[in-house]
Amino acid sequence: MQRKYVFIRWMLSSVAIIISLLYLFAAFYPSSKNWGFHQLAFFPNEVKILVPILMLLFVIPSIQMSTLKFIEKGVIKFQGLSKTSKILVLIGFALIATTLFWIGRERFFLLGDGSLIARIIQRNISDLYLCKNEPLSGYILGSVAKNLSAMNIYLNDEFPIQLTSILFGIGAILILILLVRHLADATIDRVLLYTFILFSGGIQFFFGYVEVYTPLYFGILLFLWVAISSLRGEIHPIFPSITFGFLLLLHFGTLCLLPTLLFFYFLLFRKGKLSDVILSIFGLGITIVILMWICGYSYHVFIDHLFKGGKHILPLSGETSFWQAYSIFSVGYLINFINFQMLISPFGLLVIILFLMKLKVTIFYDIEKLFIGLAAIKTGEPLTGSEMLSLLNQLGETEIPTVCPHGRPVSIKLSITELDKRFGRTS
Repeated sequence: MQRKYVFIRWMLSSVAIIISLLYLFAAFYPSSKNWGFHQLAFFPNEVKILVPILMLLFVIPSIQMSTLKFIEKGVIKFQGLSKTSKILVLIGFALIATTLFWIGRERFFLLGDGSLIARIIQRNISDLYLCKNEPLSGYILGSVAKNLSAMNIYLNDEFPIQLTSILFGIGAILILILLVRHLADATIDRVLLYTFILFSGGIQFFFGYVEVYTPLYFGILLFLWVAISSLRGEIHPIFPSITFGFLLLLHFGTLCLLPTLLFFYFLLFRKGKLSDVILSIFGLGITIVILMWICGYSYHVFIDHLFKGGKHILPLSGETSFWQAYSIFSVGYLINFINFQMLISPFGLLVIILFLMKLKVTIFYDIEKLFIGLAAIKTGEPLTGSEMLSLLNQLGETEIPTVCPHGRPVSIKLSITELDKRFGRTS
């Protein structure tokens, strides 16, 4: 098992080095072939060199451990705050993020349909170019533009889209806090998972991205959090269905997430909650119908768009229109897929592979974990001083002495100041 962790460590380090060098190369030689990782090309030479060097430094284990210790100290201080202080910290975090998003907002709209949306935002909502694909997103943008115009604070055609993106971006970073609380137990794991998700390519949407994808990003995070909360018994099962209805109208492409909702229904059915399944499906249908009516999206428009398709659909093989740069099964599509993965999360595919490897290990080594659990010392079992000292020595000799075989934390680090504080010896 120790060899497996060493292998994973070396694999992650090797990929990190390769990605850092790719960013360095693309910074000085940007092209349409490396659009997913040539962001540094638009910065001064000092930044082009400094950022890849910092990326490489974090491959060094000692720097990784120092960073983790620094994060742990911050986590301990945050946990020691009162509830009011924690809320104030989160509000301050949101205000700082809002300021950064506005200062660094997007200023160039050539890519995608941003420039087109910005030019026609003043027209009727049904004229929005992408409204057929994202009716609720288009409706939100149109409504924001009309309200800003009515209040005489309409700065320019990009402002309503920028404001919408930033607001949904703030919503995304806050809902992500709730989501990671469900996905990880230890606080340090939550912090690492939060930063891993937050600093993926999706964060560019929050910087006043002149497009319609930021509400969709927020919707996906919200759906995941609501679904997991429902599985944990914290909210009624109908709410994931209602959320999915909103998600579908934000972008019809989220229909690919339907198996997730069906699996959710299957879990409810296995628990004998057939009535909840029926009620949830009914809630989904009602939500979709009401939202389509609000957006002015008729049944005939939906059927026509569903079966006739459009210019954004790629053929399986061979281009059929000058709008299509490549087919699905082509080298061009593969290059763009790699760039897309590099943009949204360079380690995303690797993490999925490692997760599947861990799942396989879990399946085949459950018997090992079972015997470890049976042999472990149970709660309340008395031990002598020498036995406890022996256990601590054995724990220090393991590969990962901070967690049990199931991954749960077994130790915490407390400073003298923290101990004094907990025993009431400091003011």
